[in-house]
Amino acid sequence: MNLFQVSALLISLVALLAYLNSRLLHWPVSIAVTVSGLVLGSALPLLGGVGAEAAGAARALLGHIPFSKLVLQGLLGFLLFAGSLGVGMDALREQARLVFSLATLSTLVTALLLGLSATALLRAAGLAISPAEGLLFGALLSPTDPVAVLDLIRRRNFSAGFRALIAGEALFNDGVGLILFTSLLGAVGHQDVGLGGVLGLLARQVILAILLGGLLGILATYLLSTTDDPLSELLITLAVASGGYSLALALGSSGPLTMVVSGLLIGHYGWRYGLSERSRERVGLFWESLDELLNTVLFALIGLEVITLGLRPRQLLLAPALVALMLLIRLFSVQLPLLGLRRVAPQPRGTGLLLTWGGLRGGLTLALALSLPQLPERQTLVSLAYWATVFSIVVQGLSMPWMLERVSRLRGRRASRPL
Repeated sequence: MNLFQVSALLISLVALLAYLNSRLLHWPVSIAVTVSGLVLGSALPLLGGVGAEAAGAARALLGHIPFSKLVLQGLLGFLLFAGSLGVGMDALREQARLVFSLATLSTLVTALLLGLSATALLRAAGLAISPAEGLLFGALLSPTDPVAVLDLIRRRNFSAGFRALIAGEALFNDGVGLILFTSLLGAVGHQDVGLGGVLGLLARQVILAILLGGLLGILATYLLSTTDDPLSELLITLAVASGGYSLALALGSSGPLTMVVSGLLIGHYGWRYGLSERSRERVGLFWESLDELLNTVLFALIGLEVITLGLRPRQLLLAPALVALMLLIRLFSVQLPLLGLRRVAPQPRGTGLLLTWGGLRGGLTLALALSLPQLPERQTLVSLAYWATVFSIVVQGLSMPWMLERVSRLRGRRASRPL
């Protein structure tokens, strides 16, 4: 099958799953297609006969889709750019210190503690894993994905500031987590790379990303202000998301952070000074639709990846312990900046709980896991990352409405106004 046929088949399957969800389940689409893909992928090999043949065909189909490259070298740039366009800069400024602390301090603490805990857990299970490999595993588990949670938060009476906090932290920690993973990957492959080298690479990529993202955002805003043609304006934003991401990777910058910075600037200044009301509506609708489409396809692929990874009892037994560690460490890491900044950036009660339970792992975690080199326990690490991602999307995602309702009631009893 050629690339077009593979893409057509995948989109047709995703369309069918989304339609069935709209008729039967009424779940958030990203969660529904993940569950559907997971059930389908798990059931086919167990049916025997035709089912086994279909599983083989599906495995061959997925073999044509390099998940890791698809996410890291393509989808991630579009998703982060689209997500940052919709984050209000004014609301984000109010939460800037807390967002920065959550995206940096909390992400680093999560990666460190998860890496050490996962190393101890896997060694206790008799698996050979070094501390450096454990830290690498912690780094790929540290970024969060706000897709399903933000959709639910928009439907409730939460303030723009709280939405900016959730979205801003997730958008920026994607970039920080990816930089940290890349830096540690170099340390694992070259033992002479020490802590100073890792921190130096981190700083270099962050600074380059801020400068490049700022330059792209300013240039795009200027170009948008000089034309009233909606198609040209749409193409300018597409050029930033595709060409800008590719340029960032070529220059050794952080592509994700570059897209977040440029998207925030265009979403604020470009929307305000560069686009007419008609153009804002058309361009905004395009990026909102593209964001939903790409996320739906990505989450469907996450569910279907079970066909290639298989169901291994050992990993299934270790996964619940890993998930428990993830939640506990996530709660601890987000409470650090919340408590440290409570005087200058106070947050309503329950914010830490929502950040913890809403910190879903998504496509980036699985893409990073699949990009791991041939380590002794690579298959175990990939499988554990996969099941941690599935639990996060399905269990945390589906129970998030209940969690939001509980926190809303708690805040309603403590104050007459919403968050």
